[in-house]
Amino acid sequence: MSKGLIPLVRVVVDRSPWIERIKTFYEQLLARGKAKKVALVACMRTLVACMRKLLTILNAMVKQGTSWNSATMADLGQVLPQST
Repeated sequence: MSKGLIPLVRVVVDRSPWIERIKTFYEQLLARGKAKKVALVACMRTLVACMRKLLTILNAMVKQGTSWNSATMADLGQVLPQST
């Protein structure tokens, strides 16, 4: 299942403004003195959280027989860290 989910998440992240939020989060961590490796792992955990959220949304959509819409994208964006 992850072989199909990871490319889907990459497309969602690449085509959305969320990638800027993740980049900003990474830069904020570096500015706070975190090591690059620590900051990268934090960003990777954020992406994993997005993948889990996306999988939950897709599972619910299959169960309910609904289709994808822009409100679904907004719901997924709540997982990402807020810019300060």
